[in-house]
Amino acid sequence: MTTRFAVSPDVCSSSNDDGSTILHLTSGLLYSLLGTGSQIWTRLSTRPDGLTVDEIVCALRDDFAEVPNDTIRCDVEKLLAQLRQKGIVELRDEGSASLAETSRARLSTIVEFVARQTVDTLLKLKLTSAAAFAVLILVDLTLKAGGFQTLQHLIRCWPISNERQPGEEQVCRAIDRAAMLYVKDALCLQRSAVITCLLRSYGTPAQMVIACRKTPFEGHAWAEVGDRVVNDTQKVRGYYSSVLARW
Repeated sequence: MTTRFAVSPDVCSSSNDDGSTILHLTSGLLYSLLGTGSQIWTRLSTRPDGLTVDEIVCALRDDFAEVPNDTIRCDVEKLLAQLRQKGIVELRDEGSASLAETSRARLSTIVEFVARQTVDTLLKLKLTSAAAFAVLILVDLTLKAGGFQTLQHLIRCWPISNERQPGEEQVCRAIDRAAMLYVKDALCLQRSAVITCLLRSYGTPAQMVIACRKTPFEGHAWAEVGDRVVNDTQKVRGYYSSVLARW
């Protein structure tokens, strides 16, 4: 079976002419790739099924026509080894890739069903804090069991209720109360995911934003409704100017 290198499901990234910025959600660490490293990353990030070393070398050959193939291959293998060591990329063979994706899709479906049913029931009973606590647990379980990609799918597919209700301040207070009772610290990622889902259940078209500041390197997440930041100050947009994901 052919070994391929694929982006880890626990990272999100942003690339431009200045390079690539990568945030590892599990460790909370930020990485920056410039030049050739950014070129390699950009190609990897657009291929969910991964790329082989030969495919990457072939893609770079036109840009480095004067560099021997062995040198290009050596540099590519060295970078991939470093990224794999940091958990940013993972090895995947053609036989296991489809199975892993199928398992992840099934897990996503189960998590979505449980989450929506739980939230709908609790909100109908006007138990917003209990709903926030339940979704907080589900978000953590999603991250542990399925990784960042499963959480991403959960938030992207969370529907906006047709019954619009005022709920921004109520939801923010509810997540604060739920976080106080939670068994561990609820970080900005979990809090923003919960707020985004609950606001949509209240009929508000909220979005979750993950961004970073390059100097000094720092990552953050928050929820937005339209052009307003819901669970943080409006200045957060200027401070964390490099948006890595918006769902």
